[in-house]
Amino acid sequence: MTELERTLSTAQDELRDYQRQQSPEWVISRDHIQLTDKFLGKGGWGSVVEGKYCGCTVAVKQIHELILSPHNLKLFEREMDIASRCRHPCLLQFIGATNDEGNPLFVTELMETSLRTLLEQRALCEVEISLISLDVARALNYLHQKQPSPIIHRDISSANVLLWRQGEHWRGKVSDYGTANFIQQTMTVAPGAMIYSAPEAYTKNQTVKVDVYSFGVLLCEMCIREMPDPQKRVRQVTMVKNKLNRTLIRRCLESEPEARPSIQEIIDELEEPN
Repeated sequence: MTELERTLSTAQDELRDYQRQQSPEWVISRDHIQLTDKFLGKGGWGSVVEGKYCGCTVAVKQIHELILSPHNLKLFEREMDIASRCRHPCLLQFIGATNDEGNPLFVTELMETSLRTLLEQRALCEVEISLISLDVARALNYLHQKQPSPIIHRDISSANVLLWRQGEHWRGKVSDYGTANFIQQTMTVAPGAMIYSAPEAYTKNQTVKVDVYSFGVLLCEMCIREMPDPQKRVRQVTMVKNKLNRTLIRRCLESEPEARPSIQEIIDELEEPN
């Protein structure tokens, strides 16, 4: 028995070493990515430029060299791992990423603009608010229903909702899984933008309801075209003209997570004809 156990332990160690040596499916060669000088945006993780991959125009996130560390590289690999598991029409399509000695490159489909940029340009009509908010809710519902482990996005904001045109209407896709986490893993405190964060985002007691709170803040921002301000939250919600949206926003912004609706309940409400 002792000999068998030793042999089994050795075989398990060898299997783990072999698995570590294999490249994840999301890894793509840096040589296959062509970068351009067209700047698309900048965030905490890095800058985004337009690029080419296998003949198609794509968005390429370049990770800041200054933040590279073994810890941050692990976070980056976690982001890739989550993104590679997610497939939904309302989520930004993840294509792949590099995993060599250089600065990591993160490749996704290229979208036309962001919700924040559009809101800076003009107000949204009721149809646009309805369509985009439904797209965001459907993306979150997919993440929250993910099996075997639900995923909390934890960084829903107008900057992380990217837009594309379907006929005459803008449609939305949720991007940036960098702060997403599986429910059973240890939660980091306040991972996303503070102005969208639920009260419990500053604790380790986080559930999918933190995304519901952020969704409510986002819906309010879409309705009034004003950046969220926690100090002016009550006034901002009062400014929402559509009564149904105003009521839904208030439910999402309940201080107790259990009092907030589920994302599926939000979808059901938004899909109901007025």
